[in-house]
Amino acid sequence: MTSLPRAVLEARHVHRTYGTGPAALTDVSAEFRAGSLTAVMGPSGSGKSTLLHLLSGLDDADHGEIRLGETALGDLDEDARAELRHQRMGFVFQGFNLLPGLTGLENIRLPLRLGRRPATADPQWETYLIDLLDIADALDRSPTQLSGGQQQRIAIARALLHRPDVVFADEPTGSLDVATGRNVLGLFSSLVREHGICMVMVTHDPVAASMCDRVLVLRDGTIEHDLATTAPEDLARLLIGHVNA
Repeated sequence: MTSLPRAVLEARHVHRTYGTGPAALTDVSAEFRAGSLTAVMGPSGSGKSTLLHLLSGLDDADHGEIRLGETALGDLDEDARAELRHQRMGFVFQGFNLLPGLTGLENIRLPLRLGRRPATADPQWETYLIDLLDIADALDRSPTQLSGGQQQRIAIARALLHRPDVVFADEPTGSLDVATGRNVLGLFSSLVREHGICMVMVTHDPVAASMCDRVLVLRDGTIEHDLATTAPEDLARLLIGHVNA
């Protein structure tokens, strides 16, 4: 029997409430494995952003546990969690979050200069990312001189340069046209499968979700559906229902 890839990230019976309102998340448990691309979907207020913040250690659960490998995020103080994010997590945002005063290459390498232990890039891995993402002509230019697709590919290279255990993407195609968005998602899929990266992506886009290995749909702070995209009939019904919700 073929064993499953290792679980890189786990949420165990996580609960989170803000103030006196209803729970943002209630008893949510999920595993995210190496070499997998997971889409997190759901209507506004369903708990998507809360889950992403808890998984990345940007927020604390009221109850339950988040583990990155053998590390329980709740056991770390803020400084240690920030260092963990710097060393073992990557982030891709809808708004790209590039610094206009730096070149494309300087933006890519910026995270290596941060944290307690500044690092240097692996030249072979850096060259591989630049070639795969087709950004060689963007390295010496300011982000303001680049298209949205080029900016997003620079942001992807930045997120992956330090070879993180897990990459979080928050609406990564939301600012892109359809063709460019699909190209970016194809790059995500290639990187995940070829290099065993674990990626968790929040999206409202059914097309983006259909290109993932798995779709988690949240509603009212709980996981309503957990489907592999290898079940096309179930997935089609799910995505049609999501669009019409």
